Amino acid sequence: MDTNPAKPHLIHIGFPKCASTYLQAWFEAHPQIAYKPGGLGGLHSVFDLVEAVTGSGPDHRCRVTSTELLSCPRDPASFGSTDPASIGNLRLKAERACRELAALYPNAHILVVTRGVADVLRSSYSELVRNGAAVLWSEMEAYDRSAYGAVQGFDYDHCIACYRRHFGDRVLVLPHELLVDDRSAFLGAIEELMGLDRFGPGDERHNPSLSAEELYWYPRIARMLRKFPAASARRRLDSLHRAMIRGGRWKPVLRLLRLLHGKREIRPHVSSDLLRYLSAGGARLAEEDRFEAYRELYRIPSSSLGEGQHELRKRFHGVLGDHEASQLEAVPPQVLPRLASRPGALHGIVDRIFGRSSGKKAGLPLAHRFPVAADVGHDHGARVQHRFEHR
Repeated sequence: MDTNPAKPHLIHIGFPKCASTYLQAWFEAHPQIAYKPGGLGGLHSVFDLVEAVTGSGPDHRCRVTSTELLSCPRDPASFGSTDPASIGNLRLKAERACRELAALYPNAHILVVTRGVADVLRSSYSELVRNGAAVLWSEMEAYDRSAYGAVQGFDYDHCIACYRRHFGDRVLVLPHELLVDDRSAFLGAIEELMGLDRFGPGDERHNPSLSAEELYWYPRIARMLRKFPAASARRRLDSLHRAMIRGGRWKPVLRLLRLLHGKREIRPHVSSDLLRYLSAGGARLAEEDRFEAYRELYRIPSSSLGEGQHELRKRFHGVLGDHEASQLEAVPPQVLPRLASRPGALHGIVDRIFGRSSGKKAGLPLAHRFPVAADVGHDHGARVQHRFEHR
C-alpha cells in the first residue's frame, strides 16, 4: 500500500532529443518511482490515487511527471512547420507551462536534460530519415537555418532561468553527454536528489541513430519510391519503406548496394555558421560546473562574436527585461552594432512587439522581426539587411 501520497514529485521537462524515451522507461521500471506514461505525478486519473492509498501496490518513494513538450510546448499539428503563425512563441509558451506547474506543484523538483546543438541536429536528422523522409542532409541544414522554431527550441538558458525563478535550487540540470559517458553517474544524480536507492541503469538503447550508410541510402531510396506516378502506389511504398527501416529489412539491400557502388556514407557535419546561429541559447549554461567536461559543445564558437559583442548583449539585457532581451539571442552578431546605435528606438520596437502600451497579446519574437541574410558568415563585404516589419 502506498502510505505516503504526499511524497516528493519530480517533473522532467525535456529537452527534445535528450534521452526522454530512455528516461521514461527507466522511471517506469524503477521500483521506488510512481510513474505513468502521459500521466501527472504517477497518476493517470483520480482513481489511481484512490487505488494507491487503498490497494496493495508498492510503496513508492517519489512521483514523476515526464514530457519533453513542457520545455517547448507545441501543438502536434504544427510539428515540422516553419510557419510562425502555426508555431507561435515557444519561449512564452514554455514560460506559461512553468507558471502553471509552479501553481500546481510549488514544491516539486525539476529535471532538465540538455544536449549540444550539433548532436541534437544529427539525432533529429536520423529520426527524420527513420520515419521515411526523403531529405538529404544539405537540405536539413537549410531547413534548420530557416525554421522559425529552431532558435527558440535551443534556448536552454532562458528556459532554465525561468524554472529557477519559480522553483529555486530544486532545479537539476544534467547534460545528455554525461548519460552517454557515465550512465550510473547521470542516474545517480537523480536518485540522490529524490532519495532513491540505486537501481540498475539498463543496457537497452531507445531510438538509436541510424548508421552513416543508412543515412546515405534511405533518403535516396525514399526519393526513388516517390517517383511512381500513381499516388496510391506512392503511399503504399512509403508505408512499406518505413516498415522496412524499422524492421532492419533494408540491410541486405544495403549490402548489395555496397557491392555495386562501394561504401557510401554520410556523416552529418554541422557548419560553424549554423552553430553560431543556434548556440546562443546555451552560452550561460556552458559555464556551469556540471558542464565542465562538455563546455565546448555548448559555447558559441569563439569566432562568432568579436570583442565587444558580448558587451553589447549584456547592454541589451540591462536595457530590456530578461525575457525580452532573450529574444535578441538569435540575432546574428553582425546586426547587434546597428541595433545598439539606436538605443532610443529599442524600447519603441519592444513596445510594439510585446504590446506593452496597448495591452495586446505578445507578438512574434524580436529576433524574427529582423530578417538577416542567413549566409553572411565571415564575408564582411556582404550587406547585412534588417528591417522592422509592422504586423
